[in-house]
Amino acid sequence: MRLNSKAFTLLELIVVLFIISLLVTFTLPRFSKSLLKLEQKRFIYHFVDTLSLTASNALGRHQVCIFFIDGDKRTYGFGKKEYPIPETAEIYARGMREDKEGKYYIYFFPDGTANQIDIDIVYNRKKYNITINPLTSTIKWKEL
Repeated sequence: MRLNSKAFTLLELIVVLFIISLLVTFTLPRFSKSLLKLEQKRFIYHFVDTLSLTASNALGRHQVCIFFIDGDKRTYGFGKKEYPIPETAEIYARGMREDKEGKYYIYFFPDGTANQIDIDIVYNRKKYNITINPLTSTIKWKEL
């Protein structure tokens, strides 16, 4: 009796499917962790970019521009632009002005400077620090 060697046997198919399932089992968790880190970095970069954009607008327009954080609505931004704060992110700020409605403000003056502000963001057990230096008008951030 002669066997047809052009087709896969059931055993070969089972072995191939087993190998593929092992690969998926080991690579999927790593991929999801990478996506989570990417989401965190995207939020931090956008937050810092919005701060920088507010300072640049104040300098370019020669007028006071205001960056805000709204704790009740979980948004941040400047002017009429609002961006959402992720549900798992917590923001702690020192040096920001607060109004009665739970909003916090950073005033950027026409020369691009602001008061000394220190912001800590805790996002999925990662901690980031953002500092606004009033003397050098710089906005720096680092992962702690």
